[in-house]
Amino acid sequence: MNKIYPFLIFLLVAISVNATPIDSAKTLYDNGKIAEALPVFKELLAQNPNDASLNHWVGTCLYETG
Repeated sequence: MNKIYPFLIFLLVAISVNATPIDSAKTLYDNGKIAEALPVFKELLAQNPNDASLNHWVGTCLYETG
């Protein structure tokens, strides 16, 4: 039983490290925290101005927040 806990902690850390900013922003959006997701999407769009998907996400957030 004691060997399981370190493994679970390692697994949780590995999962959290693999989360990307866009995944975090999408999670915020899905949880109704659109105003919090918008700056993340805007920052990602500034880094990748030709990314149509990010442009769509920013537009959707802007529309939803008025």
